[in-house]
Amino acid sequence: MSDGTRTWTVVDLLKTASEYLREKNVAGARVDAELLLAHLFGGRRIDLYLQYDRPVAGTELGRYRELIRERASGRPVQRITGGAEFYSVTLRMREGVFIPRPETELLVDRGIAFLREEGGEAPFAVDAGTGSGAVAVALAKNAPRLRVEATDRSPEAVLCARENAKLAGVEERVDVIETDLAGGPGPRPGGGAPGRRGRPRHDPGARSRRRRRPPAGRASRDRGERRHGGEDRRPPR
Repeated sequence: MSDGTRTWTVVDLLKTASEYLREKNVAGARVDAELLLAHLFGGRRIDLYLQYDRPVAGTELGRYRELIRERASGRPVQRITGGAEFYSVTLRMREGVFIPRPETELLVDRGIAFLREEGGEAPFAVDAGTGSGAVAVALAKNAPRLRVEATDRSPEAVLCARENAKLAGVEERVDVIETDLAGGPGPRPGGGAPGRRGRPRHDPGARSRRRRRPPAGRASRDRGERRHGGEDRRPPR
């Protein structure tokens, strides 16, 4: 992407950046080139095509080169921009929080379809392991009566999900809770202690209350006596 004396426009820059990323085996090279340029301009991808002949030079051109090199090195575009698009919802991302995968939008599709058929007057959903809150926020955004309880054991993910719920305007209907459903606070099924995955508490007296099993020889003799009216009729040795 050498400029020399060339004047770069948005459309030229996108074409060159896309080709460079494809050479580096980056999947979705064109989309990533657009996302990074839109991020640089502080706008949306669609806005790029409303200013396709806009010149890009100086500091902007240098910064865009840096962004493209960073993407070519393998860093996800969502980490570079600090944001992601999911189900037409803009999400902010944090380091250490999983980036939502595009195919997860199918889960939201099914959830919305189910809510339309079976949701009732006050639908409620739980999003366990919410991460960035992508699923919870997208569901709440597209189902106005839905209330969602979103949980995650990562403090960073909880902050990220709360931030995204507020950004989408659904924070009143998305309750984000920091907990580990596999071993979180409170009593667990089966009477287990918190954080022990439902294992029963140790009871020192349990063993003494169990029926003691007699030695194998005595058990056989007792069974023989019961079968024959209390008398052991086995032949003498």
